Amino acid sequence: PVFDRILRRSAIIQLSQSPTFKIVSDDAIASTLRLMRPSAEVELSAVHEREACIREGAEAVLQGEVDRVARRYVVSMQAVACQSGEHLASVAAQADEAGAILDAMSSEMNKLRAKLGESMRSIERYDRPVRAATTESLEAYQLFSAAADRWRFGPDASAAIPLFERALQIDPQFALAYSYLGSLLGNLGELDRAVAAHRKAFELRDRVSEREKLTITATYHSFVSGNIEAEIATNEQWRAQYPHDWIAPMNLAGIYSDFVGDYARTLQFAEESLRLEPRQAYA
Repeated sequence: PVFDRILRRSAIIQLSQSPTFKIVSDDAIASTLRLMRPSAEVELSAVHEREACIREGAEAVLQGEVDRVARRYVVSMQAVACQSGEHLASVAAQADEAGAILDAMSSEMNKLRAKLGESMRSIERYDRPVRAATTESLEAYQLFSAAADRWRFGPDASAAIPLFERALQIDPQFALAYSYLGSLLGNLGELDRAVAAHRKAFELRDRVSEREKLTITATYHSFVSGNIEAEIATNEQWRAQYPHDWIAPMNLAGIYSDFVGDYARTLQFAEESLRLEPRQAYA
């Protein structure tokens, strides 16, 4: 049970650092799962994973499992082609104790990124270990992972709030938890609490991956500082470094529409965002 959810969340954090891969979002997965079965809370089987992957038009799904072999933990991960079921790449991480498995997994995930075609130069530049990008506390990380899944896949997003808050009580330096909490509170209309969480995430932004730092900085200037020039610059940097990500051009479309009044640029960025993620409504 110690590994419930956290390995999936760790894989997302590791792979999302990479500008090479486009990761299907939790929102898109949740939407697809609702079409496939009544409850998105049910654990995915390998068949469900490949079906969801095909429905999303994705190329591969990352599957994995954790085993106890003698006194060691072993996590194996494999990328599987959605259409054919062919194994594209695989790695395995081992550790003597539960608390060390995330470090071992981070190292092996870089090998997986290389096997899937990312250059070593890119991996070296965008290589923030999971612990450094999240928290040293396994308990706080468990709560954070459970909260993220409750928010994205559960029927009541507000139920994730106390889980994020408990994670932050355990580790008050957990920048990513502040960022997620701020976004959730903002979605629920609790703006004062959202601003406080985003301000704290910004103060701790050096404790996350490069992509999350850009997300936190852009959100801070949008929600807290109101510095339009800094917000544009951050989103332009985000867009340049992560060309598969639809959020930065969507943000720019909103800025150029609402604050600059440049509707030609608005159209350009909205169309770019829709090309990258056709089903999202924002752009």
